[in-house]
Amino acid sequence: SRATASPEVMRAVLEEVRRRRLFFLDSHTAVDSAVPAVAEELRVGYAVNELFLDNEGTPEAVRARLLDLVARAARQGTAVGIGHARIATAEALAEELPRLMAAGVQFIPVSEAVRRPGSEPGAPAPTGCR
Repeated sequence: SRATASPEVMRAVLEEVRRRRLFFLDSHTAVDSAVPAVAEELRVGYAVNELFLDNEGTPEAVRARLLDLVARAARQGTAVGIGHARIATAEALAEELPRLMAAGVQFIPVSEAVRRPGSEPGAPAPTGCR
């Protein structure tokens, strides 16, 4: 969190990301993240996490957060969420993903939700499911 809040640190990190032709996923644990501004300045692709799926450790809580993420994606066109390698997360995803996909929700690689600075002037950063 401290690193993403520091423009100096993020400039060094994002310069390396650019050099390697990668993108950066900001977990957005710092309210004052410097990632969007520095990434735009350096023209580095980035995406921003909108919610953690498994801050609460039960399958029911993960399921509720996943449905929140899908609702955000429906409103915005796309949304990025982060889950961890936890049993409750795996259980909830195994149960919900087939249902959501049958309902037409598309789960995409985060690389497809990356904001590419300079490609769409004035466009907000995508914040992946559709």
